[in-house]
Amino acid sequence: MYVADRGHLRRVAVEVDGRPDLTAALRDRPAVAVTSPTVLALAFRTGNVQFLPVVDELLVDQHYSGPQAGAVLAAVGGMSGLLVPVMASGRAVGVMSLASDGWRRRPPPHVAAAAEGLAARAGISLVNAGRFESERRTAAE
Repeated sequence: MYVADRGHLRRVAVEVDGRPDLTAALRDRPAVAVTSPTVLALAFRTGNVQFLPVVDELLVDQHYSGPQAGAVLAAVGGMSGLLVPVMASGRAVGVMSLASDGWRRRPPPHVAAAAEGLAARAGISLVNAGRFESERRTAAE
């Protein structure tokens, strides 16, 4: 899960099934500029779901470098991916990413629909959390 923060998409949550070492390493990944040519930023800018028929070396290299890139490719290379914009009040506030080796190059319609529904609920939650934080800061002043 990535959240928009001052012109960048900052990772706020990650889980790689069966790979706690990789999960921990990916938590501190640098933010991605929303203007970058990556498919992640494209999903954010357009507000459109992006399907990745196969996660390959070229795609991984857009987002990772060094040993991290090799570990990510080993973990999710060959899987299919789905990047879902997290929307709130008609604007993107982040992007949710999913990958699976069981989709056969495209997630089934029910998976895509469930991911979009989850992303919509996450968007509302993110906006509400931001409002709560703003009110908390105001009260503390």
